[in-house]
Amino acid sequence: MAQEWADYSGACAVLVAESRVGAWHGMFTAVDAGDPDFVLSGQAWRLDDEMDFENPTTDYDRACAVDGVAAHLLEGRGFAALVIVLELDMLTWWQDEKVIVNGDTLPSRANLERVRWEPAVTVELSEGRHILMNAADHGGDPSKGTHFHPELAPGTYRVEWGQYGWEPDDPALVLWRFVSVL
Repeated sequence: MAQEWADYSGACAVLVAESRVGAWHGMFTAVDAGDPDFVLSGQAWRLDDEMDFENPTTDYDRACAVDGVAAHLLEGRGFAALVIVLELDMLTWWQDEKVIVNGDTLPSRANLERVRWEPAVTVELSEGRHILMNAADHGGDPSKGTHFHPELAPGTYRVEWGQYGWEPDDPALVLWRFVSVL
Protein backbone atom coordinates (compact mmCIF):
# COMPACT_ATOMS: atom_id res chain seq x y z
CA MET A 1 0.00 0.00 0.00
CA ALA A 2 1.38 3.42 -0.94
CA GLN A 3 2.13 5.92 1.80
CA GLU A 4 -0.55 8.63 1.97
CA TRP A 5 0.60 12.27 2.24
CA ALA A 6 -1.27 15.50 2.95
CA ASP A 7 -0.33 19.10 2.16
CA TYR A 8 -0.89 21.14 5.34
CA SER A 9 0.65 24.27 3.76
CA GLY A 10 2.59 25.09 6.92
CA ALA A 11 -0.40 24.85 9.29
CA CYS A 12 0.12 23.01 12.57
CA ALA A 13 -1.05 19.43 12.90
CA VAL A 14 -2.98 18.10 15.89
CA LEU A 15 -3.31 14.62 17.33
CA VAL A 16 -6.63 14.14 19.12
CA ALA A 17 -8.26 10.99 20.51
CA GLU A 18 -10.78 9.73 17.95
CA SER A 19 -13.61 9.89 20.51
CA ARG A 20 -12.89 13.60 21.21
CA VAL A 21 -12.02 14.90 17.73
CA GLY A 22 -15.43 16.59 17.31
CA ALA A 23 -14.55 18.94 20.18
CA TRP A 24 -11.67 20.39 18.09
CA HIS A 25 -13.06 23.39 16.18
CA GLY A 26 -9.95 24.46 14.27
CA MET A 27 -10.39 27.87 12.64
CA PHE A 28 -14.17 27.82 13.03
CA THR A 29 -16.48 29.61 15.44
CA ALA A 30 -20.09 28.80 16.17
CA VAL A 31 -22.62 31.29 14.77
CA ASP A 32 -26.34 31.78 15.36
CA ALA A 33 -27.28 33.40 12.08
CA GLY A 34 -25.89 34.63 8.80
CA ASP A 35 -24.21 32.59 6.11
CA PRO A 36 -22.38 29.67 7.77
CA ASP A 37 -19.64 27.72 6.02
CA PHE A 38 -21.25 24.47 7.17
CA VAL A 39 -23.79 23.08 9.64
CA LEU A 40 -22.92 20.17 11.89
CA SER A 41 -25.45 18.51 14.21
CA GLY A 42 -27.70 21.58 14.01
CA GLN A 43 -24.87 24.04 14.85
CA ALA A 44 -23.77 26.57 12.23
CA TRP A 45 -20.02 27.21 11.84
CA ARG A 46 -18.14 30.00 10.14
CA LEU A 47 -14.46 30.20 9.24
CA ASP A 48 -12.65 32.74 11.43
CA ASP A 49 -9.47 33.52 9.51
CA GLU A 50 -8.38 36.58 11.52
CA MET A 51 -5.64 34.49 13.21
CA ASP A 52 -5.01 36.49 16.37
CA PHE A 53 -2.17 34.73 18.18
CA GLU A 54 -1.86 37.50 20.79
CA ASN A 55 -5.54 37.15 21.83
CA PRO A 56 -6.50 33.71 20.50
CA THR A 57 -10.19 33.07 19.86
CA THR A 58 -10.12 29.76 17.97
CA ASP A 59 -8.52 26.40 18.69
CA TYR A 60 -6.20 27.03 15.75
CA ASP A 61 -5.12 30.40 17.21
CA ARG A 62 -4.36 28.74 20.55
CA ALA A 63 -2.41 25.94 18.84
CA CYS A 64 -0.24 28.44 16.94
CA ALA A 65 0.19 30.95 19.79
CA VAL A 66 3.25 29.12 21.16
CA ASP A 67 6.26 30.24 19.12
CA GLY A 68 9.42 28.22 18.61
CA VAL A 69 8.16 24.95 20.14
CA ALA A 70 8.31 21.68 18.18
CA ALA A 71 5.32 20.10 19.96
CA HIS A 72 3.10 21.00 22.89
CA LEU A 73 -0.12 19.98 24.63
CA LEU A 74 -3.28 22.03 24.37
CA GLU A 75 -6.42 21.37 26.38
CA GLY A 76 -9.85 22.82 25.70
CA ARG A 77 -13.57 22.15 25.81
CA GLY A 78 -13.55 18.38 26.06
CA PHE A 79 -10.32 17.69 24.19
CA ALA A 80 -6.61 17.33 24.78
CA ALA A 81 -4.56 17.81 21.64
CA LEU A 82 -0.92 17.27 20.87
CA VAL A 83 0.06 20.17 18.60
CA ILE A 84 2.85 19.49 16.11
CA VAL A 85 4.44 22.67 14.74
CA LEU A 86 5.30 22.05 11.09
CA GLU A 87 8.15 23.55 9.12
CA LEU A 88 7.39 21.96 5.73
CA ASP A 89 4.12 21.50 3.85
CA MET A 90 3.80 17.74 3.35
CA LEU A 91 2.97 15.39 6.22
CA THR A 92 2.33 11.70 6.83
CA TRP A 93 1.99 9.21 9.67
CA TRP A 94 4.44 6.28 9.46
CA GLN A 95 2.66 3.65 11.54
CA ASP A 96 5.45 1.04 11.47
CA GLU A 97 7.89 3.46 13.12
CA LYS A 98 5.31 5.51 15.08
CA VAL A 99 6.72 8.63 13.44
CA ILE A 100 5.15 11.79 12.01
CA VAL A 101 7.13 12.77 8.92
CA ASN A 102 7.11 16.41 7.79
CA GLY A 103 8.63 16.58 4.33
CA ASP A 104 7.89 14.73 1.13
CA THR A 105 9.40 11.27 1.54
CA LEU A 106 10.10 8.66 4.19
CA PRO A 107 13.71 8.37 5.34
CA SER A 108 15.41 5.01 5.01
CA ARG A 109 15.45 3.04 8.26
CA ALA A 110 19.26 3.26 8.25
CA ASN A 111 19.15 7.06 8.06
CA LEU A 112 16.36 7.16 10.66
CA GLU A 113 18.84 5.58 13.08
CA ARG A 114 21.24 8.50 12.49
CA VAL A 115 18.75 11.17 13.59
CA ARG A 116 19.66 13.01 16.82
CA TRP A 117 16.38 12.95 18.74
CA GLU A 118 15.53 15.72 21.19
CA PRO A 119 12.70 15.57 23.76
CA ALA A 120 9.68 17.71 22.87
CA VAL A 121 6.89 16.74 25.26
CA THR A 122 5.50 13.81 27.26
CA VAL A 123 1.89 12.81 26.63
CA GLU A 124 -0.52 10.46 28.37
CA LEU A 125 -2.80 8.72 25.87
CA SER A 126 -5.91 7.15 27.38
CA GLU A 127 -7.19 5.70 24.10
CA GLY A 128 -5.65 3.68 21.29
CA ARG A 129 -7.24 5.36 18.27
CA HIS A 130 -6.41 8.91 17.28
CA ILE A 131 -6.86 11.39 14.46
CA LEU A 132 -3.88 13.35 13.13
CA MET A 133 -5.21 16.30 11.17
CA ASN A 134 -4.62 19.84 10.01
CA ALA A 135 -5.18 22.09 13.03
CA ALA A 136 -7.17 24.52 10.85
CA ASP A 137 -9.88 21.90 10.17
CA HIS A 138 -12.98 21.31 12.28
CA GLY A 139 -12.73 17.85 13.83
CA GLY A 140 -16.44 17.21 13.48
CA ASP A 141 -16.52 17.91 9.73
CA PRO A 142 -15.39 14.71 7.98
CA SER A 143 -15.25 16.40 4.56
CA LYS A 144 -12.25 18.52 5.54
CA GLY A 145 -8.75 17.52 4.52
CA THR A 146 -6.74 14.35 4.81
CA HIS A 147 -6.77 12.82 8.26
CA PHE A 148 -4.45 10.09 9.44
CA HIS A 149 -5.44 7.41 11.96
CA PRO A 150 -2.46 6.66 14.23
CA GLU A 151 -2.84 3.65 16.45
CA LEU A 152 -0.91 4.08 19.68
CA ALA A 153 -1.64 1.86 22.67
CA PRO A 154 -2.89 3.75 25.71
CA GLY A 155 -0.02 4.84 27.93
CA THR A 156 2.66 7.45 28.42
CA TYR A 157 4.80 8.52 25.46
CA ARG A 158 7.82 10.73 25.13
CA VAL A 159 7.45 12.63 21.88
CA GLU A 160 10.85 13.39 20.42
CA TRP A 161 11.72 15.42 17.36
CA GLY A 162 14.67 15.37 15.02
CA GLN A 163 15.78 16.59 11.63
CA TYR A 164 17.06 14.72 8.63
CA GLY A 165 18.86 15.72 5.44
CA TRP A 166 22.63 15.80 5.74
CA GLU A 167 23.70 15.52 2.11
CA PRO A 168 22.75 17.76 -0.84
CA ASP A 169 20.78 14.87 -2.37
CA ASP A 170 18.94 14.01 0.90
CA PRO A 171 15.46 15.48 1.33
CA ALA A 172 14.98 17.83 4.29
CA LEU A 173 12.64 16.24 6.83
CA VAL A 174 11.42 17.06 10.32
CA LEU A 175 10.34 14.03 12.34
CA TRP A 176 8.44 13.33 15.57
CA ARG A 177 8.54 9.87 17.08
CA PHE A 178 6.47 8.37 19.87
CA VAL A 179 8.52 6.38 22.39
CA SER A 180 6.59 4.40 24.99
CA VAL A 181 7.60 5.23 28.57
CA LEU A 182 7.12 2.27 30.86
